[in-house]
This record gives sequence, C-alpha cells and structure tokens, in this order.
Amino acid sequence: MERHQLKLANSLPNDLRGCDELWVAVALASDAGFQLVQRHIDPSAKQHWVVGVDLATSPNVLRTFMEEDGNRIAGRYNYKQGRTFHPKVYVIRTGEKYVGYVGSGNCTNGGFENNVEIALRTEELELCNKLVATIETWHKHGKAVDEEFLEAYEQLVRARNKRRQEEREETESLLVEEGAGGIDLNRIDFTGQYFKREHFEAFTGRKPWMETPAVNAERVAVRNQLYRLNDLLLPQIKRKGWDLHDHYVPDDIVSSAVHGQYTSNRLDGIWLHYGRGKAVLKRYGADSTPLDFMRLQVIVHGTNVGIWLRVSKDNGSPYDRQHIKDKLTNDPQYVSRLFTLVQALPEHYFIGLNNTYKDIREFNTETALRDHLLTADNKYYFIIGMEMQPGDPRLSDSSIVNTVMNEFEGVYPIYDMMLHRLPK
Repeated sequence: MERHQLKLANSLPNDLRGCDELWVAVALASDAGFQLVQRHIDPSAKQHWVVGVDLATSPNVLRTFMEEDGNRIAGRYNYKQGRTFHPKVYVIRTGEKYVGYVGSGNCTNGGFENNVEIALRTEELELCNKLVATIETWHKHGKAVDEEFLEAYEQLVRARNKRRQEEREETESLLVEEGAGGIDLNRIDFTGQYFKREHFEAFTGRKPWMETPAVNAERVAVRNQLYRLNDLLLPQIKRKGWDLHDHYVPDDIVSSAVHGQYTSNRLDGIWLHYGRGKAVLKRYGADSTPLDFMRLQVIVHGTNVGIWLRVSKDNGSPYDRQHIKDKLTNDPQYVSRLFTLVQALPEHYFIGLNNTYKDIREFNTETALRDHLLTADNKYYFIIGMEMQPGDPRLSDSSIVNTVMNEFEGVYPIYDMMLHRLPK
C-alpha cells in the first residue's frame, strides 16, 4: 500500500510508536527534528542513522551519535568532497511489518511540518528491504563521530549559520515590497490613536535596513512614544504587585532605534520590556542582562503592535528554556496547569515557535500543547502573544494602558510559572 503525504508529522509519529527498528538517511537533522523522533520511538528500539554535514546537521545530534555509539543509536555522517549527501528516507520495522517514507522532507521541524514538502509512504516489503539495504550500505561507508571532528565542526557551523543569516537578510532587503504588509496606512484614521501613522511608517519598505539620519529619526520617535508609555504603565504594574521591572539602565528601558551591536541588520521593531530586576539578574552572573531572559513586552512593527510574553529570543534564555523543558518532561501537574492558563487566554493569542505561529486553540489537549512546546529549537524565538493592527480602538490614547494591563494580566501567570528561579 502506498500513500502520498504532504506532512510527515501527520503519520510518522504514529508509525514510530512501538516500533522495533528505525533506519534514517537524511541530508540534514536538526535538534527539533531529532527530538521529535526520540519522543515518539520506544527507547528499546534500534536506530540506524546516516546524515549529511554539507547542510549543517546539528552538532548536538552528532554528539548523540558519538555518545550512543554501540548502544541503541548507531549514527554515522556521510561526506564526500564535491558530492552533497542529499537523501530523505525513513524506514520503520514493527515486528515483520515495514513502513517506508521517501520524499523531500529532512529530519527538521520544517521537513516534518512547516515547509511545503511531499513524501511517499509505502508498506511494500520488497521496496522497504531495498531502502534498508541502501541505508545500511551508506552506514557501512559512513564516518563515526569523534571529539576532534565535533569540535572543528561546531566552529564551522557557527560561522556557516552567521553567513546564512546575513544572506537571508540581504535577500529580504532585495525582495521586500514597499508598504506595510498589505496595510494601507493612508486609509486608517489615526485620530485619538496613541501610535500614529508615522510610528508604523518607520518600519515600512527598506527602512529596517537603512541607517540614514532621517530614518533613524523616525525610529527615535517610536522609541520616545514607548518611553512615554512606560511612564504610564510602570505605576500600574507596581500597584498590581507583579514581580516585573523595567531595565535598570534607563537608556535600555526601550530597545535601540539605531543599528548597533545588539540589533539585527533588519531593525523592524522597537519594544518596551519588563522582566527580572537587577538584583535577581546579577545572581546569574555579573554580565547578565535582561536581553537573555524571559520578559513581557510591547513591540511596535510596521503592521502591528504586539503584546508578547517573549520567552526567548533566538539562542537566548537558556535558564528559562531548560526549566520549561524539564517541567514539561517530568511534571504532569505543571503541564496541566500550563494548559489551563493557555486555554484561558483570548482566542486572538498565538504561540510562536521554530519560526511558525499557531493559534492557541489548535492545542485542545494537554498532550498536544506539551508535545508542541517540546519541539522548541533554541535557534528561534519562542513567543506567546497577540497583535493589533494600526488604528485598532484598543490602541487609542484612552484605552492603550488598560489594553496592555489586561493582556499582561492574562500572560503574567504563565510568565511566573515558566520563570527559572535560583535557590535562595
């Protein structure tokens, strides 16, 4: 029996459950993709992996191969100069039954679910046996991971990721269209609005990449408006008794309006943020700042104003991320309470994870929410939030403070339970 699959995530996890043996040959395996497989496969199942390194398979996956070598996971990498290792094949054996997948999807969150991919699922025994034989040949001629290779590879991946980010931003700057994401700001009545047309126009077209005095001045005007908002919000936050603090350096209460060391090449938003106080942060280390810790924020883009629980930026919040992962993995009561709090949020909330945004109502069980959050890849932002378009009545001069406080009221309990705490 053969069947076309547009998303491997729709059936691969079910085929993995209870299986006895797995063979995988892929060009690329990310942390999120590898962990999805490990969550659904039985710990006793034998696993045979062959991965490419041309496309930057995660060093963490390769380290697992090295540490598990000779145990339940037999992993090799394939590299030949001038020939990219590029298959995407999965074969699963459960007893005498075989299931094979051949298609375009790598072992990544994108390959399994988020990208536009296609795969053929087959239970034809002869074909599956041929696929297994091919993978085992690649495995036989593959290379084992050792510490010397891994150290050099990690340096290569860091440099490669930096170049790719720069290339993506260059492409975006070339292809970006003028305007604000399809919103015609000239047709919106900004009378009585806290954020005016010019505040959104500061991020339209190619301005996020521009560093001219005129464009910088537009972004500075947005920054000043957020400082004024902080003057209105902070007394309300203190009255609530929430353990939230603005940045202890006055010039950093609102993010930068000009390109610099801590901004990306694409400066497409400016935000006001609240989180841990200075005394708590410095217990993590003298160099610790709010940048690498979870926080609540109000962020202005060219197309919206967001109110976010920003759990982490890319490659950020290591303490909070690990705390959340540990609790989701080991504490069913934590999962249950988190699910209750997330379900209590209004319908317009989303979860941003691995560069994908899903409405909170998509997670209608505790297991669905837990499994999704456990796919979190540290390379990407992790956000729980909502956004309002320019001209929304909730952003009026008379309503904006109540709007922010009401939204903070909903996400603060989630922030509080996700927060890592050092022993006293």
